[in-house]
Amino acid sequence: MQCAGAHRSFNQPIKSINLDQWTSIELNHMKEGGNRNLRIFLNYYSIPRGIKREVVFISKIMTFYRKRVY
Repeated sequence: MQCAGAHRSFNQPIKSINLDQWTSIELNHMKEGGNRNLRIFLNYYSIPRGIKREVVFISKIMTFYRKRVY
């Protein structure tokens, strides 16, 4: 539930893997995006792991990531 709370704090839609139905577009976004790929992306651009999520979420690099994934 901590993860869901973090995503909700950024107005991100939250879906359950077991309880909700997913569209093919949503599934593709999760394959292209997702937490693991985001960490790889941020590491590639030398964004430190300890930086606050709020700072990363509004950064230019995240705008670039969102455009790339979505």
